[in-house]
Amino acid sequence: MQPVKTYAMLAAMLCIGSALGTAAALADDPPPYIPVNLEWRPAWQMVAPGSAVQIGLYAVADSEEEEQKISAARVLFGWDPAYLLLEGLNQSGAAPLMVSTFPQNDPYGLNEANGSVPYRPLDGDGYYQAWAMLGDNLYATPAGTLLTTFVFTAMDYTAGTTLEIFETAGNPPGTSAVFDGNWANRNILAERGCAMVVIPEPATVLLLATGCLLWRRRR
Repeated sequence: MQPVKTYAMLAAMLCIGSALGTAAALADDPPPYIPVNLEWRPAWQMVAPGSAVQIGLYAVADSEEEEQKISAARVLFGWDPAYLLLEGLNQSGAAPLMVSTFPQNDPYGLNEANGSVPYRPLDGDGYYQAWAMLGDNLYATPAGTLLTTFVFTAMDYTAGTTLEIFETAGNPPGTSAVFDGNWANRNILAERGCAMVVIPEPATVLLLATGCLLWRRRR
C-alpha cells in the first residue's frame, strides 16, 4: 500500500473515531429540566381537638406552562406529635402510583418500629416514599400534582403547629428529593413547603367569631 493512501485511511479513521466520540459525549449530556417544588395544601387551617386534619402533598413544576416528568419522591418530614397524631395516607384523588408508603426499616432511621397498623411513624419525624408506575408517565404540573394526602388527628390546643419537609434528616442523614423522570437519579427538588395547623381554645374561637360578626355589622 502506498504511503499516501495509508495516511489518508488513518486520517479518515481518526475523523470517524472523533465524530463517534463527540456523538457519545453529546448523548451523555443530561437533558434540561424544570425544577419541582413540594407543597403542602392547604398551607393553613384551623380545626378543633379530635378533628381530622388532611394535608395534601403536591409536586409542582416551577414553570408557568410546562410540566416535568418525575419518577419518584423521597420526602423527609417532621411534625409535633403532641398536637397532631399521624393516622396514615389517603390516595383519593391522587395520581396513580406504584408505591405510596412510609417504608419500614428505612436507611435513615426515621420510621421507627412502633407496631402501628397500618404502619406509620408516630414520633414526630418520618420518611414518605412515592414511586411512579412502571411505564407510565407521572408529571409535576404548574398547578400541582397530588401525590398523597397525610391524615392526622388534632390532639391538643395550640396557636399553631407545623408540618415541615426537611432538606436533610436522619442518621445517617438522608436528603429529600424529587427524581427526574428523564435522567436517572437526578434530584430536581427546589422549594420545600410548610403547613400550619391552628387548634384554638374555645375562648379564642369565640373571640374570633365575635370579631368577625362585629366586622360584618360595621359593613
